[in-house]
Amino acid sequence: MTAFRSLLASALCSALLAAASARAQDLYPVDDLGITAPATAAAAGANEISVVQSGALLTATVEQTGANAAALMQTGSAQVATLEQAGFMNRADIEQSGGANRATVSQNGSLNDAALTQAGNGNVATIMQIGIGLQATITQVGDGNVAAVNQEQ
Repeated sequence: MTAFRSLLASALCSALLAAASARAQDLYPVDDLGITAPATAAAAGANEISVVQSGALLTATVEQTGANAAALMQTGSAQVATLEQAGFMNRADIEQSGGANRATVSQNGSLNDAALTQAGNGNVATIMQIGIGLQATITQVGDGNVAAVNQEQ
């Protein structure tokens, strides 16, 4: 356990140094290829955000503080995705295809990993992580599925 804490402390120090010196601004490319496809990206710290949308009536919201990475891809219609990250070295991916799917990922802590994939229609999924080193994956294929993962340390 001591080795893990030492590794974690080293990783957090590296992330803080990178945030302070190596990156003067955040990177968040937003690529809207559809019709009425709003994407909102807000970041404070050394964060990376990638949002790609292709379709109609797509909504993506990403908020980050700290030093995190997020990727969001939406195709189809009437998709809604929300991604919130606070902390360091968290990673989250949301991929939606089909129609009327709703996805939410919320991470608070460090070294957390979340992947959420929806292929179909009318699916609802939520991943909430609070802690260090948590991992969660939700994959929904088909219509009308509901899933939630809550992890706290």
